[in-house]
Amino acid sequence: MGGLAVLGLAGVSKGLQQAASTGQAGKVGLMFYVQMPVALIIGFMVYAERPSLMALLGAGLIVAAGISLPLRAGLSSLRTSK
Repeated sequence: MGGLAVLGLAGVSKGLQQAASTGQAGKVGLMFYVQMPVALIIGFMVYAERPSLMALLGAGLIVAAGISLPLRAGLSSLRTSK
């Protein structure tokens, strides 16, 4: 599992490098918000661990924050362009 985490972080790092050259690094950075919910799912499926209510709540908050960031950026760019 640790090896997969290292491969994932290396992939995100390489993706950020490539996206920075095209000016789309913000899209790759949002993938960091997916890590905790995916870890909960893998833990449930592979190790038969049952996530606690607080872990599920935390994952939900992280996903909500990750979704709200690009939406806010889009709204603020609309406000400044008027």
